[in-house]
Amino acid sequence: MTKLLGLLQFLLFGYLVFGLIKPQKALFFIGDEKNRKRLYVILAWLGLSVFFAFLFNVTGVTESIERSERADSIKQANIDKAAFQKRNIEKIIADSTDLSQGVFSTNTVETMNVEELGSSLQHLASYANIPTNDSLSELYKTNKQYSSAVDYCIKRASEIKNNNLPSMRKRYTDILKDKLWEDDIDVQISGKNSTILTLVGAVFAANKNKKEMQEAIGPVVTQLGFKQIRYKWIQHDDEYTYYDIK
Repeated sequence: MTKLLGLLQFLLFGYLVFGLIKPQKALFFIGDEKNRKRLYVILAWLGLSVFFAFLFNVTGVTESIERSERADSIKQANIDKAAFQKRNIEKIIADSTDLSQGVFSTNTVETMNVEELGSSLQHLASYANIPTNDSLSELYKTNKQYSSAVDYCIKRASEIKNNNLPSMRKRYTDILKDKLWEDDIDVQISGKNSTILTLVGAVFAANKNKKEMQEAIGPVVTQLGFKQIRYKWIQHDDEYTYYDIK
């Protein structure tokens, strides 16, 4: 019925427009000229009324469609947001369970390579960034379950990191020792909690070699929490070059 009325309205409007353009032909069935003029005025008024009614109707339909699209968009955004929050809550709860058991890597420290040592430390440090993360900070502020799990993970990750750093530094020393023995460079570890790394080799008689080695290992030794790196060119030399790590 609505479609039929719309079609009828369209046909009538078309006829009115035709009548305004070709009144003699449109009103051929009215013979009296005076009556025709009266009808012209009426038709003109009706035509304008229909035109503005049609324009108003089109505008209303357009606005209705836009409102519907906005509502659908908001609804979908809320669905996506809820799903995002659900995934992250489930993930942080699972992580807190793993961390409570001391799990932070699929490999034990003794079997890790340099990349795995670094990625494990990055993973442990990542929890501290959640409260200020652009996509997670709102969830942290508004969801008590999530924020409590995050706070636990931050604390527990810090404990695991501090407990494992000495053994991770020793593991890195062994890796470096295996890598540098062909270059006649010995690698030693000492100090409280194994925080001093010493490299001994004739190549370190040249300052250039010390600088290049420090640039190569600097990011890793910093991440692993070494406090000082020493360079000697002979084992029993009391003098050595050192870099303090801050």
